[in-house]
Amino acid sequence: MLFEDLKISNLVVGQQDSIKEVLEAITYNCQGTAIVVDDSFSVVGVVSDGDIRRFLLRGNRLTSPVSEAVNLNPVFLQAGEQAEAEIKQLFENHPGVTIMPVVDKDNRLVDVVVRNRILT
Repeated sequence: MLFEDLKISNLVVGQQDSIKEVLEAITYNCQGTAIVVDDSFSVVGVVSDGDIRRFLLRGNRLTSPVSEAVNLNPVFLQAGEQAEAEIKQLFENHPGVTIMPVVDKDNRLVDVVVRNRILT
């Protein structure tokens, strides 16, 4: 994986990482989801264990790049001063979402918000 030295590395995978590598990251992060980024750290999308399961059931392989299974329209936050109440509301409006990427104006990942840290 590309971002092993980062604090959030178990939540972030590269778009060329294999499905197997992404499943390992999702298993380790216990969130059921990973954020997929390109080489410039721009968010490509989000992939869940369910997305991967459906991808594999269509006959695809564990060696395929995750870019072939990614959800290209994730729920995300723009970097800035979001109130905790706003973030809680987003999670409540999207009950299946466990993590949200926080991106800058250039769509680069700057942070990750995790549901169980916000709603507890």
